[in-house]
Amino acid sequence: MSTRATYRFYDNYKRLDIYFYVHYDNYPDGAASYFQKMLNYIKESQKSSYAEAFVRTNLHAYFTKNHDVHSDTEYQYNVIKGSIAEDNGYILQAFKFEYRQDQYDKEVRTPEKIFEGSVEDFIERSLLIGL
Repeated sequence: MSTRATYRFYDNYKRLDIYFYVHYDNYPDGAASYFQKMLNYIKESQKSSYAEAFVRTNLHAYFTKNHDVHSDTEYQYNVIKGSIAEDNGYILQAFKFEYRQDQYDKEVRTPEKIFEGSVEDFIERSLLIGL
């Protein structure tokens, strides 16, 4: 199903942003499976960054400039490493977008934060209880 999303991997220490676009299966449970593949790869390789592991294990993810390039996405995921992150060094923020027409018949996107916490906690909540 075409549930589009963008994924941002941000290293607060290096001030480095890497973005990916994925065209389908980006509801929280689909994203959780993408993140689980990423974590499994990191565990096996013991040397990969989150962004590298994500693109290596999710072959339908491709590089993009930023979240705003794809204005029709339903979800945005931010994986952040650095000072605002939890003790494991990373925090995940997930946003769902609602679309509506304004008074001038222009489409308006409204984000709703649906999750903030560790990647592992997101996976557990998404796959077990749903978000």
